[in-house]
Amino acid sequence: MKPRFRKFFIWSIVSGMALGCGPFFPDTMLDNPQAALAVPVTSYLHDLHKLTGREMEKIPCVSQDNEGLLGQIPLEVAELKAYWQSQGVEDSEVRRRMERYTEVRTALLKPIAYVEMMGFPAHPDTGINLPERPLGADFPLAVADYVEAARLHAVGKKDLARDLWKGILQRQNEEKKLRSLWAAWMLAKTSPSQEECMEWYARVEDEAKLGGTDVLGLRTAAKSWRAPRLKDPIESLRMLYECFVEGKEAAALDIREVSYKILKTQDPVLLDRAAADPIVRKLLNLEVYAVDSSSKEFDAWCVALEKHAGAATEGAARIAWAHYSAGKYEESRRWLALAEKNDPMTQWLRAKFALRDGNADASAKFLAEAIRLRSAEPDWKPQNHYSETRWYDGGKELQSLCDGRLLGESGVVALAHGEYVAALDQLSRAGFWPDAAYIAENVLSTNALLAYVRKVAPRWNEKKGLSPEDRFDYWNFDTGNRLRWVLARRLNREKRFAEAREFIPPDFASTFQRYVKLDQAKRSGRFSGETRAAILWEQAMIHRHYGAELFSTEGGPDGGAYDWRYSVADLRFARSRKDGWKMNEENWEEYVYSEKPEDRATPAVNPDEMVRSRRYGLKNRHRYHYRYDAAELAWEAGKSLPANHPELARLYTTAGSWISGGNPQAADRFYQAIVSRCRETPEGKTAEIKRWFSADLISRESLSSLPQEFRIKP
Repeated sequence: MKPRFRKFFIWSIVSGMALGCGPFFPDTMLDNPQAALAVPVTSYLHDLHKLTGREMEKIPCVSQDNEGLLGQIPLEVAELKAYWQSQGVEDSEVRRRMERYTEVRTALLKPIAYVEMMGFPAHPDTGINLPERPLGADFPLAVADYVEAARLHAVGKKDLARDLWKGILQRQNEEKKLRSLWAAWMLAKTSPSQEECMEWYARVEDEAKLGGTDVLGLRTAAKSWRAPRLKDPIESLRMLYECFVEGKEAAALDIREVSYKILKTQDPVLLDRAAADPIVRKLLNLEVYAVDSSSKEFDAWCVALEKHAGAATEGAARIAWAHYSAGKYEESRRWLALAEKNDPMTQWLRAKFALRDGNADASAKFLAEAIRLRSAEPDWKPQNHYSETRWYDGGKELQSLCDGRLLGESGVVALAHGEYVAALDQLSRAGFWPDAAYIAENVLSTNALLAYVRKVAPRWNEKKGLSPEDRFDYWNFDTGNRLRWVLARRLNREKRFAEAREFIPPDFASTFQRYVKLDQAKRSGRFSGETRAAILWEQAMIHRHYGAELFSTEGGPDGGAYDWRYSVADLRFARSRKDGWKMNEENWEEYVYSEKPEDRATPAVNPDEMVRSRRYGLKNRHRYHYRYDAAELAWEAGKSLPANHPELARLYTTAGSWISGGNPQAADRFYQAIVSRCRETPEGKTAEIKRWFSADLISRESLSSLPQEFRIKP
């Protein structure tokens, strides 16, 4: 069973939510009685990007690993190439200089494993084989001096290196601009004290303002080193935000840390300053939305916000959601009343309170408005990712999961209203596929499903760019293809083969057509005796070995939604307990009635849904029910063969093996038939001695009497 949906926030690598060992599946909603009241997943990282008002552009910055340092060399070379070309240097000479520069910089940077705020390691023991001043007069002077200083530092002559870097900074802007930021950066890295280090990082910014070039993003990187160490946390937070806007993704970690420190102080003066600052206020609202909002720190922040009427209104939706997630519903309602009405999150929370108040009609309207507002935004992309993706904050992925949740909850409310096609449409588009499949297989009539699929998925959609072996991988199917396949299998179970033909997946078309041809022959009355037995047996084998692809259910009991590899809970058992239910802790496939308020179904299950599920749902709820159908066809085939027929024992043994693993009692009649009808054959005598089937007789071969027209052509 999928983990219960709840609010959790994932940062950096590992989430704060512990998931059990796989397999990891997408969430489901219809097996959770109060799924529509849950708090949606959110991504701090995505919200922080969104606060900037644009898609973040990544500016290359000095990395703190060896690979990153070597990765900056092409950026350096590109800058020099452009400089030389602007000076009219011949292409062949430019290439020669670029090769030399790359060689020298690789020798200097390759041994470096890690760079700290005040640490750029020397490596005299590596035996750097570079001559004094490795770059000659054909290189700009500032570049040649910088590299010579780097060489001196690398071999342990730190003071000489620092003097040379300082000398670069004393030159005129035009003479030093190619390496002025770099020189200040290295002086910060090699400073003897934090105070001096901070001054040199500030100098990096000053040199950028004077026109120094910055292909490595050193200005932003310098600010990111300084910002967390400023004495004023408000100034620190603003500077970190600037770094993030300029492309320093790692600044988000420091933004969260400083935000939390400000909140934790509970200092009314500091919090008042923060609430009055437009940027800092939004950052702190992001933080309280992403942490435990039941703390005193959160309460103190709310007090500060309320002193600024405009500020309170601006962030009211997030504050209301934070209260809601902490179970502070009265406080949440109060802040919700202040929230902007054109915010989709405002309308979504209003929908949840309407459900809590028992007003499903109002909830549906609020959800529709939330979807209208949210879907108008450029990053609207509702999906329901596999749970393993939530170990990481991919930003967009988690936001799409949030959008999927919004659309899915609208589907749950539509289902409660008896709007079954709308519920199927919304749940399937949101990515809650097992829930959508439940409606498609148990709630809609076959004709209604047929009309819907013809409308939304009129043809097969082949996913491009897949290898031949992956082209038809079930997990690569889009929603339209899945709907077509679900419909095809349902039509096949009802023996509506003529209508099913257009929806059969292309890779199973020939098998399907062969099955239909055999079925027509069986019903024609033209065949009897051994020939009829052979036709029935051939049909039984297709039913057994292609039963999942041609006859199974997507949800319970077969689990087609999970590639038939896992048993799944049957949603019909949960939904039949309209007032409330919970999962049996000892058997996750079982749902039991519950009178606990937290298990009460909200919205309540529509009684008509249960009537429909009994009318339209699969009658045989055994997992692998198609194997039982295959065994029944084999049983009929056996009736057409005379007793002691040389192929009869093999037929009974094979058919019995199809169901003996899950239901030995059902398979026993095949064993008894061997003993009674094959008693004169060696196989029958062996079975009587063994008291069960002989594994040596299990076969997938056709009976010898099968007419040539029904055999598979080589």
